[in-house]
Amino acid sequence: MSKPSILGMTVIFVTAVLYIHFGSEDPFSIVSFGMLSIVIYITIRNRIQRNEMYELDKLHLAQLQEAYEQLQEASVTAMQYAVLEERTRIAREIHDAVGHSLTSLIVQMQALRYMMKKEPEKAEKSLESMLVVARQGLHDIRISVHSLADDRSESGITPLKALLSRMEATASIQYEFDTVLNDEDIDVNIYGTLFKILQEAITNIIRHSQATMVYVRLTKEAGKIVMQIRDNGILQSSQPIHEGFGLKVMKERLEEQGGRLHYSAMEPHGFNIIAEVPMLD
Repeated sequence: MSKPSILGMTVIFVTAVLYIHFGSEDPFSIVSFGMLSIVIYITIRNRIQRNEMYELDKLHLAQLQEAYEQLQEASVTAMQYAVLEERTRIAREIHDAVGHSLTSLIVQMQALRYMMKKEPEKAEKSLESMLVVARQGLHDIRISVHSLADDRSESGITPLKALLSRMEATASIQYEFDTVLNDEDIDVNIYGTLFKILQEAITNIIRHSQATMVYVRLTKEAGKIVMQIRDNGILQSSQPIHEGFGLKVMKERLEEQGGRLHYSAMEPHGFNIIAEVPMLD
């Protein structure tokens, strides 16, 4: 039996009991109790429907929240994969450079042992050729290692914007980037630090903030570079801020460069990060 049928029978039974105790046989009394039963039925049915809709909305909200969290994790994973892919590319370049140079040197050195006895003049020319190969191989390795160590792919304004663009594409979080500085205004090492700070901040925003907008401002102030990262996330100004792993990593990176990290909740909601890095002399 359906819920409306059970509800209707229950209302009729309750109305009948009330009529037996308090009603009379005149038409007005019968109509009054009939109307009362209809009002009771409609009221109870509407209340039940509201409760069912409330529970259904809670279920849908939980499902949407779960899907949103999965999307955030996927976005973070995509960003981390992009960084890993770039490092893998540089490592492959190092491997190829070392492998080619050493293979060429080994072949020529094996031939050199016989040339030194029978053809010393030819051996001397071969030695010069080996030195050229060794110098070129060393040059290639230094370029690749320097790129990997200093992460020159993270130098300049463009990589900072690329991080924000990737965030917008993967997590549907819009951004505004404001600066009058250019690549030559800031040292390469400072840009590398700012890149990592912004990368960590974006990761935290995607994972925790539920923000729809991020504002980044880069300025030069009194011998230091200042980067402000602000979002419109769910953090309320009255909520305490717990310094998690991400904030600790940012603080450590800045302190290694002699800089400082400031953070606070925004009014009426959101999170604000200010990273300061002293300029090199």
